[in-house]
Amino acid sequence: MLKMSNGSSFILSVIAIFFTSINFLYLLSKDRLLKAENERKECLSVLKECFSKAINRVNINYTELNSNVENLCYLSIIRINNIENELKKFILSLNDFKYEIIGEEAFASDYKILIEKIYDAEIPFMEYAEGHWGFLNFKNKIKGCFEKIKKKIFNK
Repeated sequence: MLKMSNGSSFILSVIAIFFTSINFLYLLSKDRLLKAENERKECLSVLKECFSKAINRVNINYTELNSNVENLCYLSIIRINNIENELKKFILSLNDFKYEIIGEEAFASDYKILIEKIYDAEIPFMEYAEGHWGFLNFKNKIKGCFEKIKKKIFNK
């Protein structure tokens, strides 16, 4: 068997911690991207169903369509990227389209704008970490820790 000195075992431990940290960050970012993609798909499928039913005027229950679109406001990709206003505007245009206040082109335009915003939406890492682990003010806690460390280092 090979004998290892304390120095080499320390180096191996540091290397193991380094690779474990990289793997952990990779898995977190992968999970964040998957969450964003799943929420994006859910939004797009609900909006597509709503739009196609409204345009074709087949089996329309406008109350159900409105509530389905309103429920999208609770998804984190919508909340974090402040897309609630566009969703509300789409609901208003859906109601206006129902009563024939606006035409198909205006309704399709509002739909297109909302879809583009959802495609461009992402979930930033800090907001994901805050929501994922359930920490309140995760950013502020990290900033507070760094400020305490700075005070201890520079005040001595």
